[in-house]
Amino acid sequence: MPTSRSSQLRVLLVEDNPADERLLRAILDEARSAAGDFALSWVTTLGQAMARVEVQHFDACLLDLGLPDAMGLEALERMRRAAPHIAIVVLTGLDEPGLGRDAIAAGAQDALVKDHIDGVAVGRALGHAVERQRSDAQVRQLNADLELRVQERTRALAMANEQLEAFVHAAYHEMKAPLRSLAGLVTLLSDEQSTRLDAEGVALLERAQRAVERMDGHINALQKLALVAREAVRSTTFDLATQARSVFGEIYERHSDRAITFRCPDRLMVDADEHLVRMVLQNLISNAVKFTGKATIARIELGVLGHENPPVYFLRDNGEGFDMAYVDKLFRPFKRLHRHDEFPGTGIGLAATQRIVRMHGGDIWAEAEAGAGACFFFTLSHPPEPRVPA
Repeated sequence: MPTSRSSQLRVLLVEDNPADERLLRAILDEARSAAGDFALSWVTTLGQAMARVEVQHFDACLLDLGLPDAMGLEALERMRRAAPHIAIVVLTGLDEPGLGRDAIAAGAQDALVKDHIDGVAVGRALGHAVERQRSDAQVRQLNADLELRVQERTRALAMANEQLEAFVHAAYHEMKAPLRSLAGLVTLLSDEQSTRLDAEGVALLERAQRAVERMDGHINALQKLALVAREAVRSTTFDLATQARSVFGEIYERHSDRAITFRCPDRLMVDADEHLVRMVLQNLISNAVKFTGKATIARIELGVLGHENPPVYFLRDNGEGFDMAYVDKLFRPFKRLHRHDEFPGTGIGLAATQRIVRMHGGDIWAEAEAGAGACFFFTLSHPPEPRVPA
């Protein structure tokens, strides 16, 4: 939108040819009736222009690109550095068809051919140039403010993470010591006094032992989750399928009495942190093995959905599944969707898995049905930005 007629644009003309100066002054006089008032100042060299903008405010600059002390885009670049707040409209000749386009690409708000201008064209060009310059300045200021807020939030988040890690580290050691003492006392009581207890007393003692073991597991899991957050992502290219078969083999050694089938593609190349992604596979596959414990033949499958960008990987099983009404609790630390006496665990594994996936810029989610298995989907990067047609 052009500048209002009621406001006066202060224009600096940088032109070494007196005849062109008189012509442009006459053109600007003509433009007053069509596009508002102009206060024109004239200098003949770039040096004079740069000195003038240091002591006087201007809204716009009509800049000839053929000056005694600067030619072409050099003149524009030096003027922009001297007065980044001023809207620059460059003036070119008929024999310079590409120079105006290059000048706009280099930061000029507009380009006019001297022999093809009139008052209306110049007035509109200057008005629009000033408005665009002000809009650009506002956008730059908004971006600078946003960048500052992002930096402040990043610093605050880093400080919060440091404080959280320090708390977890201190809590781990502070809780471990009394827990070891408690475990020792429970063991001593069991060894030396269990014969004096009745059935109810023995049952209570066993419950105390299990509670100590569960608390120890929770503390270890909390430490594990904190350690995951401190890991740095170091991406390499590796075969996810090979890693998955290796992880399943290690887990199956502890469940070799069960009938479990594991399927995955021959090759599944990914770009990610191999160590961290192996932890994802360990958590997901061990969960699948655990929750298929009641199946006559457990079936677990790793795969990738076709035609997705980024690729969406999945780990599917035919185990207990869960009610999707509680899916929002699935990745929360210490939240469990099954009773501990049915399927023991701390509820940390999926929280750590989600953290690792998000460290890669990806996401993880699940679909399931109670009694009919579960499927976990995950990506290891954000989708690429859409391409703008040329």
